[in-house]
Amino acid sequence: MAIHRRQNEYGFSYQVKMRDGFGGWVTKTFERKIDAEQFERGVLQKMDLGGIIQPKPFRKLTLRQYWNLWVSECRRVSEGWQISQDQMAKDYIFPILENRKIVSIRPLDVALVFKEAEKLGRSPRTILQIYSLLHKLFEDACEHFEILERNPVLRRYRPQVIQKQRNFLTPDESRKLLVHSRNHMLGPVIWIQLYSGMRPSEVQALRKSSVDFEKGQIHIKEAYNKKLRRIQPYPKQRDWGTTPIPQPLAQYLLERIKDKPNDSFVVDAARGEVFSQEAFSRQLKILCKEAEVTIITPHELRHSCTELYIEQGASVEDIRRLLNQKSLNATACYLHRTDDRLSALAGKVGSQIINFEEPRPCLKAVK
Repeated sequence: MAIHRRQNEYGFSYQVKMRDGFGGWVTKTFERKIDAEQFERGVLQKMDLGGIIQPKPFRKLTLRQYWNLWVSECRRVSEGWQISQDQMAKDYIFPILENRKIVSIRPLDVALVFKEAEKLGRSPRTILQIYSLLHKLFEDACEHFEILERNPVLRRYRPQVIQKQRNFLTPDESRKLLVHSRNHMLGPVIWIQLYSGMRPSEVQALRKSSVDFEKGQIHIKEAYNKKLRRIQPYPKQRDWGTTPIPQPLAQYLLERIKDKPNDSFVVDAARGEVFSQEAFSRQLKILCKEAEVTIITPHELRHSCTELYIEQGASVEDIRRLLNQKSLNATACYLHRTDDRLSALAGKVGSQIINFEEPRPCLKAVK
C-alpha cells in the first residue's frame, strides 16, 4: 500500500493504491493528503484485524448476480433440492434483495425477508428453509469468495420449529388395518410399509427382483422422486439399504407377485406405471375409516411400523437399522411416547416387592 501524489489542473491529488484479496489493485483518490493518510490508516487497521479489501467487480455485484455466481461455483445439492431453492429465491428473496448490492445488505434487510414470509402465512418450517438457504448463501460470500467480512444472516433470525409428534397406529390398530386391506389393490403398499418401515418413495420404486425371499430381505436400491417425477438410482440416505421381511409379509407377497416379471414393480398403477402417492393417500384415509383406526398418512405407516417392532422388544439401534438411518438423532422422532407402554412398565416395576427385615441390635455380653 502506498500514497502517490498526482498533479492535475487544480493542483495536486493524493492516490491510495492497495492490493485486494484477489491480487488485483484497488485505488482511491483524495484531494487532501490528510484524508488519504487517514484512509490508509483505517485500511491497515482493518487488515490487521483480519479484514479484506474487496475488488471492484465484487463490490458492484447485486444479489441476483451473486446468486448466479454462487449457483455455478458453490451449490452442491440434489436436483430436487435445487428446484426448491430456486423457487424460494424467486418467491421470497429476490422480491426484496434482488437488485441490492451484496456488500450493502445489512441484517435488517435480511430480517425483512422473513417478516414478509410471515405476512404471507408461511409456516416456521418454511421460514427455516429460507433461513438455511440465505445463511449458506452469505456464508460462502464470507468464506469462499471473501466478499463480506460477516454474515448478515444472524443466528437470532433462525425460527424455532416445534417438533410435532406424527400420528401412528398402535400395534392392535396396525393388525386391524392389515386384515382390512389384505385384498385391496394397494394392500401390498400397506403391508410392506407396516412390516418393513420403508418410505413411500422406496415402495413406489420397489421391483420384484429386489425382494429376496430366500434371505428374507428387501434390497432398497431406488426411490421415486416426486419433484422430478422419475425414479432415482438411490434412496434418500444416498446408499443402498436392506430391510427384513417378516414371515407374514413374505407369504403375502408371494401370493401377490409370484406371477409378475422380475423387472416389474411390486406395486404398480393400472398400466404398470409407478403408483401415485396422492391416490394412495386418499385410499389410505378411506381404509382407515373403514377399519375404524386412527387416520394416518402414507409416511405415518413408517411411524406405525416401529410400534410393532418395539412391542417385540426392539432396541433403539434395532429401529435405526430397520429404518436405514445413519444417526440415532434421526431415529428419535420415530420413538413415540405412549402412556399405555409407560403404565405397563410401571406395573412391572412395582410387581415385585422386596421385604427387608430390620436387623436386630447386637447384644454384647458383659463380664
